[in-house]
Amino acid sequence: AYNIRNFDYDERYRIQTNKPELATMLSSLKAAVLSVEEIYNTAEFIKFIPDNLPGYESALSKCGGAHGQRLGFVYNTKTVNLISFSEDMSVVDPGKSGGCDSGSRPLALGLFQIKATGQKFYGITVHLKSGSNTESLSKRTKQYEIIKKVISDLKAHSGVKDFYMAGDFNTTEFINKGADYTSFT
Repeated sequence: AYNIRNFDYDERYRIQTNKPELATMLSSLKAAVLSVEEIYNTAEFIKFIPDNLPGYESALSKCGGAHGQRLGFVYNTKTVNLISFSEDMSVVDPGKSGGCDSGSRPLALGLFQIKATGQKFYGITVHLKSGSNTESLSKRTKQYEIIKKVISDLKAHSGVKDFYMAGDFNTTEFINKGADYTSFT
């Protein structure tokens, strides 16, 4: 996973994304599938990937939560096919009807197939609620439960058994093994 901090311009810090360096880093990974987060300028990113990583494409969410940070995948079209892509809004504002531009980011769900073997697998990119205050911890705990249900439902309805999940979980309390640590594990 790669959190590309507000591609291609971080308004908070007034910093442009260093695109030549980003291209070098991404190509050095040689990943078949890469989860990406915090894509602000989706039109530029969709153009940037094939221009700088020949043979790669991207699939990005339309929704980006309150901060407009989309997420999704960069994938090598020589090794995998993207069969389907969708967004799951259930983690945006658990228990409420969250909108596309409110709350946290949705889950990005990609169903991929490895060309050489035919094996199918789901990729799930996450960017969960940040913060260590009580409200943030409570929301993340609900998001963890939703993710478990999403995976369980996908396994039951698709027949696909292989999954990977990556992204910005924004976990806290690993040193002192607090409530967020317990909920996450």
